[in-house]
Amino acid sequence: MTDNVGPSTWDRVCEEQVERLELERATLSSILDSMADGLVLADADGHLIYWNGRIAELLGTSLPLHVGMPAAEFKHLLSQHIADPEQGLNNLQCSSDELHRRPRLDLRIVGARPLTLQAMQFPIHGPQGEDWGCGLILRDVTEQRQVDQIRASLLAAVSHELRAPLSSIKGFASTLLRPDVSWDVDKQREFLTIIDEESDRLAGLVDELLDTSRLVLGGFKIEPEVLDLAPLLERIVAQARSQAPQHRFALEIAGEPRPVWAEPRRIQQVLHNLVDNAIKYSTPGGEITVRCRPQDDTLVISVTDQGEGIPQEEQSLVFEPFYRGQSPERAQKAGLGLGLTICRGYVEAHGGHIWVTSAPRQGSTFSFSLPVYQPRAARPPAEATGNVDA
Repeated sequence: MTDNVGPSTWDRVCEEQVERLELERATLSSILDSMADGLVLADADGHLIYWNGRIAELLGTSLPLHVGMPAAEFKHLLSQHIADPEQGLNNLQCSSDELHRRPRLDLRIVGARPLTLQAMQFPIHGPQGEDWGCGLILRDVTEQRQVDQIRASLLAAVSHELRAPLSSIKGFASTLLRPDVSWDVDKQREFLTIIDEESDRLAGLVDELLDTSRLVLGGFKIEPEVLDLAPLLERIVAQARSQAPQHRFALEIAGEPRPVWAEPRRIQQVLHNLVDNAIKYSTPGGEITVRCRPQDDTLVISVTDQGEGIPQEEQSLVFEPFYRGQSPERAQKAGLGLGLTICRGYVEAHGGHIWVTSAPRQGSTFSFSLPVYQPRAARPPAEATGNVDA
């Protein structure tokens, strides 16, 4: 029997095979271009054979790549976008030994939006294990590295801040327990008072950490009620006068403030944090003014000090966790750097907004708004949504 397959039939079969291969190639290319990671492939001779579109997106610009480009030339183009090219690119090798020794490294990308990319190298092997080349994956790990930095800052800050009250508690407790000394009642009371105060300080630090954790994870809830702010503001200012007699305090309430829909304990803590912050960064004798005024359907509460002020470039950072400012005076102040972060989380959980206006040597004003109580209107959400960044 003779196969009756003419040239036209073979042409048609070949065309179908070519179309199928082109479709498979287009499908694979679409999949690779849809990856969140950048991908570059090189053959065994060290020449580029493929790259996806995500490479240009990560670097913020298109690289003049072409098939057959030597890997060394690609590394040179990449180096123009890396903060420390010598340290990073010297470790990008296509040899199997280098790939197994150091398969991953971080590259800091400079540009309008600085990024940290994790470079992951891998070998490409054929069906029989032969060397077909190597690949490079570039993954955006900027947020992950920021979280790592926050964790490191947390450990350092917690270790430093918890050590002081713990040392005081341990020191005075050990002193009281000395068997070779009989302390009189007044001295015992003095030592126990210090232990009690340091225990409160320690509990406050732990509460800050727990509250920040809840805000970041989005599980923080408020229990709002109708709240008249005037008595609360008067109480806060009276306590501040008693605790910081070296400062002058003023309270200004415009008109008859309408009640707000808020949890008293949380708003009280916001006010405490803002007033304590003003005391901490003000010179003795300076005036600290607490104001309350209506604005549309909100009440705006502000705390103004006459301290050193905050540079414009730092004002967007002061509500971030653990941020202490760049000036030596601010960096040396006690605390975890979480007070303003907690303020932002509490205020936003109530449907409000918090901000700062300041200038160097002209003091600072921290303000926040709260929606007024409206019985027939939709209430602000009673659960934070995790919008406090870490």
